[in-house]
Formats: sequence, C-alpha cells, structure tokens
Amino acid sequence: MKPLKVFVIAGDFSGETYALEFLNAIKDRPVISRGIGGNLLAQNGVDILTYNNKLSVVGLIEVLKNIRFFKRIFDETYQDILNWQPDLILMVDFPGFNLHLVKKIAPLKIPVHYYVPPQLFAWGKKRINTLAKYVDTLYYFYDIETPFLTHPNLKIHQVQQPLVRKIHPCCPNFPIKKIALLPGSRKQELLQLIPIYEKLRKLLLSHNIKATYYIGQTHNQELANKLGVDNNMIENTPIANIEADYAVCCSGTATLELALRGIPLCVTYKMGVLSGWIIKMCLSTKWISLPNLILKEEILKEFTMGQCNALTLGEHILSQDAEHIKKQINGLERLRGKLSKSDQLTNVLAQYRPIIEECS
Repeated sequence: MKPLKVFVIAGDFSGETYALEFLNAIKDRPVISRGIGGNLLAQNGVDILTYNNKLSVVGLIEVLKNIRFFKRIFDETYQDILNWQPDLILMVDFPGFNLHLVKKIAPLKIPVHYYVPPQLFAWGKKRINTLAKYVDTLYYFYDIETPFLTHPNLKIHQVQQPLVRKIHPCCPNFPIKKIALLPGSRKQELLQLIPIYEKLRKLLLSHNIKATYYIGQTHNQELANKLGVDNNMIENTPIANIEADYAVCCSGTATLELALRGIPLCVTYKMGVLSGWIIKMCLSTKWISLPNLILKEEILKEFTMGQCNALTLGEHILSQDAEHIKKQINGLERLRGKLSKSDQLTNVLAQYRPIIEECS
C-alpha cells in the first residue's frame, strides 16, 4: 500500500500531543510525516522542518516584533508543501499561522484536516467562514464550541479530549503543604510569570509550604535558570504524574490537565500592557481558563494582568480552607464527566475512513 504523506503543523507541545494522537489513529496504513513540531513529534518519526520552540510567541505586539522571522518561516513552509505535495495536511490549533497558510495553499487542492480549531467562542464566529472555505474536515472537543462550529460546507466531528484517558486523578492533601508552579511553555509566559512565581515561592516557604516548578522542555528550564530559579527547584515530571496539594498555573491546556489530575489550582495570565489591552478588547468570554469555560462557571480563580502578583496569589492560597478545596474538587470531577461523553478520535476516523482514504 502506498504510504500516506501527511504534512503536520503543530505550534506548541500540546499541539504535538494532539497531532501524535491523529497520526497514531491512522496507522493502519503506512504514513510518512513531516512539518512543524518539536521533540515529541521528532521522537515519533516526524521529520521536523521547523522546531516550534522558535515560534512560541504570545501577544500581538510580540508577534509584530518578530514579523520578518514569521514571514520567512511561513514562506519556507509553503514552499516545502509545494515541493513535497503531501496527500493530507494536518493543522493543529496555532490559528495565527494556520489560518493564513490554509488560504495560501488552497490552489494546491490538498485536503486539509484541522484538529483543535480556533476557539470561536472566545474570538468570534466569523472565522467559521474561513474554515468552511478552505478546510475539508474539522475535529473539536468541547460542547461550548458546538454552536459556533456549524456550516453546510464543512465536515465537523466532535471527539473526546484525549487527556481524559491519559490523565487519572490523584489524591491531594489538605492542609496545603506542596504546591506545583507551572509558568507555561512559551518564552513570553516564562519571562512574565517566573519573577512573580519566585516571589510567591519565597512567601509560601515562610509559611512552611514548599513550591516546585514543573517545566518540561530543556530550553525553558535553561531560561528559568537565567531568571533565578535553581535547578533543584525544577522538575520535568509530566502533569499526568504530578503529586501536589495545589497548583498555580499559566492559562492554557495545562489548566485542563491539572484539573483532570484532580489537583486544585488557580490560573495566572500576564503579558505586556498593550498586548493585554488588545486581547481584552477582542476577547468575548467571561473567563480565560478551559475548565471555567467548559463548565460555564468559575471553579478556578483567575488572576490576570494587574491582579497577577505574588501578594494577591499568596493571600488567595493561604486563605483556602477545606470547604473551598472540596468545592473545587467536586467541580473538577464534574468536568471529567462532561469531557468523557464524546467518541474517541480513533473511532471517528474508523467510522469515516473514506475521509482519509480519499486523500491519497
């Protein structure tokens, strides 16, 4: 059987995990893959043309500062697709890049599958028209997305969030004695949050509460060192194996992973003043963290921009009592139940095998 040539575009580590999930789901036939990704995809046989750690920029102003670099990567990616002529293009999240690229490659008539599409519930529904015009098949996770992902010209499938199967709840203790600090995986996140987290760590230590950083990628660990974090304060344990009584976490997929792990947490988000103002003007949701958005209620306390400081975070953590912790854990259990209802991606792709077969 002729191998299926898949070009992958995954802009960060969580995107890589989803891309790998998709690639594994179609491995009942030979697959050759290449594209944008990181060490996880490289270790699983994907030929990486551009490593995504070079692309991990947060905020409009930060993107504009690097616009020439992104333009070069964009042109190189397009040229490689043109030369390689893949049978299928798999885009994962990363909308700032992917939504521009999907328009550019449209004349090539290569089927595009978009796994984890832009969060239209947060940024507005108009992007559905772009998706419908240029994307063949779309796969999404959350019920909150359903009203925004409807279009007669687009094949759309809701699938189970794979983290539900991969992450099992632990048993955090109370009173809180051990805290996990997760400052994110992008350079700008670490630059903004680690100085705050370091002040928080020292404050908590004065109350006999130990805080440990969980930073998975080597280049991010090195950046944390430069920002004053000792190596003995850093662990690279996957979130699925973290044991902690509480967590302080940068907004993003990690908040959902910790929630599925059953660890009570609060969420932090901070960026440059201008970028933060622009995002606040564009964002159309009440919350920023996935658990709150999925359940449509605040089960996690969110600290954004000016509220995101060591003193406020410390006061919040030290004020937690058994009732607050129990209430949040109950919310995390409801979240897991809600996410367990959809069918797995493997079953969806098996059911709609012609979607894949017609690509080659």
